Amino acid sequence: MMFVVEHDGTHSEFRDDALLVFVDETGHEDLSDPNAPFFGLAGCVCAAGDYNKVIDAPWRTVERTFPTHMLPLHAAELRPEQMRPEQFASLEGFFANGAFGRFATVAKRGIENEPKVSLINLLVQQTFKRVLNLIKKSSRDFSQLIIVIEHCERLDKQYATFFRGYHLSRKDGTVIPTFVCTQAKASGKDFMRGLCVADFLAHTAGSMSRTTQGGTQRARRRDFEIAFQNSWADHLFLDAIRAENGDPS
Repeated sequence: MMFVVEHDGTHSEFRDDALLVFVDETGHEDLSDPNAPFFGLAGCVCAAGDYNKVIDAPWRTVERTFPTHMLPLHAAELRPEQMRPEQFASLEGFFANGAFGRFATVAKRGIENEPKVSLINLLVQQTFKRVLNLIKKSSRDFSQLIIVIEHCERLDKQYATFFRGYHLSRKDGTVIPTFVCTQAKASGKDFMRGLCVADFLAHTAGSMSRTTQGGTQRARRRDFEIAFQNSWADHLFLDAIRAENGDPS
């Protein structure tokens, strides 16, 4: 079978053994928002052939616990004090038991950026590293990467530049083909629920970054632990980029 992605008024078909990567951002790329002193990229991955089973169908089950006017769900719009126990249970069960990969890279305000690397460039680079780590953990060979990014008017051009500028290679040096597109969660019946999952993971990673107050406090968050304490997970909170090699620490 072929996996179909609707985008830009057209559609593309991919093999079931391609790796789907859904990405959303959290915070602001210039770290200027006092209520969100961070910027990050986060999301989820699965084989294209597994998408309906591990993401789409389970997320539809989550959606059935919410009124239709709230769909598609946005993590930042949920108010815990207004949620019912079955809604909490459905979300927690989805992330605790989901057989999909999840990743996050977040840069905090006050990051030491000695080489003055563009923050979005750095986070895209680190996102590819997180995805590579997830591929290694899966012990599977994927024919292609399909990267679907939540549409953001101010960032789409940079996404196109940087996400198309990095590639992953197999052990023999061959480059894994990569397809990149953006899609809005509000694009009707064609939107992919993987973007909703990415939205919740990005929101959770950003909230964790804010809770730790720039890394000066140890903290625990139940939502972060449920989402990221998983055997197929990889996350990074960036404190510094050193000039000598440009690698984050």
